[in-house]
Amino acid sequence: MSVLRDGQYVGTVATREVEMREIISMMVGREVSGDARPAPHRRSDDVALAVENLSTRNFLSDVSFEVRRGEVLGFAGLMGAGRTEVARCIFGADPRQSGTIAVNGHPVRIRSAADAVRAGIGYLSEDRKRYGLVLEHDVKANTALAAMGDFSTAGYTRDAKIRATGEEYARRLRVKTPSVNQLVRNLSGGNQQKVVIAKWLVRDCDVLIFDEPTRGIDVGAKEEIYELIESLSAQGKAVIVISSELPEVLRVSHRIAVMAHGRITGFLDNAEADQESIMQLATVGKAQLKGHVS
Repeated sequence: MSVLRDGQYVGTVATREVEMREIISMMVGREVSGDARPAPHRRSDDVALAVENLSTRNFLSDVSFEVRRGEVLGFAGLMGAGRTEVARCIFGADPRQSGTIAVNGHPVRIRSAADAVRAGIGYLSEDRKRYGLVLEHDVKANTALAAMGDFSTAGYTRDAKIRATGEEYARRLRVKTPSVNQLVRNLSGGNQQKVVIAKWLVRDCDVLIFDEPTRGIDVGAKEEIYELIESLSAQGKAVIVISSELPEVLRVSHRIAVMAHGRITGFLDNAEADQESIMQLATVGKAQLKGHVS
């Protein structure tokens, strides 16, 4: 097997004589530990997002949780457990039947995505190409997308400010692009995801929801996304990460909420969590959930 990185030849190895971690290290350019966990979280008293008894007409039932400033809360569960539905409901993409949402201690009424954005919530959809980006627009326009009001005066768009902001965030997030004039559809999956993240950083949201943040992204870009999530946590952002990959949930989360059949079946601290304990909560049957209150 021969390995290339950034258009340069790295080396050739015999697949029978090398471990996967060594191949990944060659691809990424540094040692990557598959068993890495986030640094311990110093629990804050500031609750950035509080969700109480969130329910939808046909699926979600009494979903309650909190995310504090500087915390990464992971959501795990089998396909169809309700993880994405929780995110969409919080963000106003799906209607809720009952329940309350509070941001920074203040109750908010969210009936649309615009309401959620005004409340300080950003949502990075699992389908970034459909919901996160305008593929036929360039990097700088997509970077400014969630905060266009900050880039216009008296109805006129401030193109120089948009360009400067696009260049700043492309540099900060190490977006690999010939220039910020490049169409987003021409970027790799990992760099497209960085542009989506940049969009919400420009908006300066207090709460960020990442739904399948590394789907369709190569292993090197995955580590960069994980580092960005850790950086956002260190800045005091409240972060939710939804992932179908249990190693990913364990890699980034301080706490883990596990779902089954539209309910939260339990919470685990990262220090005590492993794939087996997550799966035990994820495979709780409907009969066991009768009378359960999350």
